[in-house]
Amino acid sequence: MSTQKTEVYASVVIRLLQSVIYDDDRKYWNDILNNETSVRDYFSKIGIELILNRQDGFAYLKQVEFADD
Repeated sequence: MSTQKTEVYASVVIRLLQSVIYDDDRKYWNDILNNETSVRDYFSKIGIELILNRQDGFAYLKQVEFADD
């Protein structure tokens, strides 16, 4: 059995990989707001951007466009 520590924002990362998160889903919405920097950093390492619209109350992932070399 692994003794590796799971990050506190792991559940919201998994949820974002599954679908859009809306602000009426209070648990995940609060997790995003409380861990925004860590979640952004996590996804940026693999070329994915967190789109977080606080005004309209939703968050989702978007693949970063890479320039053709």
